[in-house]
Amino acid sequence: MLDSLPKIDGTIPAQAQLNPGEELLASQVGVGLYDDGQKAPNHQLGSIHVTSHRLLFISDEPNVQSSLSLQLALVAQSEHYAGFITSSAKIELIIHNAVDEDDFGLDDGWTCNICEQVNAASLGPRRVKCTLCGSPRQQQTTISRPSTSMSISTSCPACTFINTPGRTACEMCESPLPPTTRASTPKPPAAVAPPSSKSIKISFRKGGDRPFYTAMKRALQAKAWKTDEGAAAAPQASAPGAGISGILSAVETQAAQNTDTVANALRDLEALSAQAKAMAAMAATLATRLQQQQALAASASVSVTPGSTPPPSQSEGSSSGDSASFIQRSLFNMGLALPDGPAVQAAAADERKWIDDLAEEIATLLRDGLMGGRGMVALDEIWCTGTVHEAWVPLLSPSIFLSALHRAIDRRLVAVSLRTLKSGLIVLNTPTHAHAAFTARLLNARPPELEPKPEPDHQSDDDDDSQGQVWFTALGIAESEGVAFSLAVLLLEAVEDDGVLWRDVVPSSGMVRWTRNELNGYVWDGD
Repeated sequence: MLDSLPKIDGTIPAQAQLNPGEELLASQVGVGLYDDGQKAPNHQLGSIHVTSHRLLFISDEPNVQSSLSLQLALVAQSEHYAGFITSSAKIELIIHNAVDEDDFGLDDGWTCNICEQVNAASLGPRRVKCTLCGSPRQQQTTISRPSTSMSISTSCPACTFINTPGRTACEMCESPLPPTTRASTPKPPAAVAPPSSKSIKISFRKGGDRPFYTAMKRALQAKAWKTDEGAAAAPQASAPGAGISGILSAVETQAAQNTDTVANALRDLEALSAQAKAMAAMAATLATRLQQQQALAASASVSVTPGSTPPPSQSEGSSSGDSASFIQRSLFNMGLALPDGPAVQAAAADERKWIDDLAEEIATLLRDGLMGGRGMVALDEIWCTGTVHEAWVPLLSPSIFLSALHRAIDRRLVAVSLRTLKSGLIVLNTPTHAHAAFTARLLNARPPELEPKPEPDHQSDDDDDSQGQVWFTALGIAESEGVAFSLAVLLLEAVEDDGVLWRDVVPSSGMVRWTRNELNGYVWDGD
């Protein structure tokens, strides 16, 4: 029976011969095989490997036909025999009696003739039914060629023309034909009855039989080949059909998904509307309570005269004032604007205190290096950096941040100033980068020392650079002042607007540059 098992390449390791979805469970060296109780001469020394689907025997002999595989699905029963004295431990595998010889090999896949379903290859026994329609697998039949005995019996002995069977004279020469003789059909040989049982024994000559048998029993009980068949059939059963029915099914599925999406969105909108109504009702309640407490506090302050004992309502008004202040602080922290009136006046002290605290915090962060050692930074960059990275009060509005920054500058908590450039950009600069200091640096700039050049033969019209003239470019100012390129352009344009600089465009390259206005402050005497 070992000769009918599929052969494998013994020069390739067992791990490299695993099929997709197959897992190696155990291995053992120094084993031999018995075929129906008799020693197999070509399989007496090798290694045995059990996977989730097969048994692999890799022979140590160079003969290619000595290595083989056996599907676990064909095993009907297994027995373990312990070794005794000179006999080594063995595992006997009983093969199913009804198994055909063709079922020993792997299923290479086949196409159903009824529904044209492609049945994929399986690691278990060959599939005998289609996974889609259940039609039985058709066996390959061979058509035997007709016997030549009839043609020999109807050929003309004179002209060798092959005549139609049953004629007594030749159709060509009309010679009499010999009597036809029917070819005898050989009697088919009697079918050999399969043996009552087929068994394979694995002899473990170097031990390791018990762990191997445990792993093999676990694989036989798991029956991974049936799981693979179920998993392969599931996608085919759930896949949409083809043709008009498949198109209609896909349209209905898409419509159902869209309906569910819209329904979920409407439910979320209803929940949001309910929350919005609750928030509006809470805001109205807070506003009503705030107005009542403010009116009570105002009436209490009017009714009390100097030197008189405050009535009990005054203490109630004091507590009401504290409650009003707490409500106003909460609304202000949430970013809710309060209408003009007594509420703003009552909350002015709390708001001023909060702005002062915020100004001190901003000044501390600026002194700690929030500007990154630069002399001029755009205000939006400071606001984004402080709000995101410095953990200020969450989501400070630009107006509140600007108010706190003005408060810090007015109280001289930090040596910076605000400046609005011509483009509308607001920047924060230190005294060293103020407009006057920057202008003074430009006026005091000295031209770089140049090496003496040979006197040219002729004077070029484009060569208007004098020996003592200083030219400024936006790129050079950005590098020397430590500011962005766009800020450098705005700073130079601001000095140009004051009449201190001249603008010049190089004809050859189109580069814009500035130089000192030598005519600034010049008085023409008329001569």
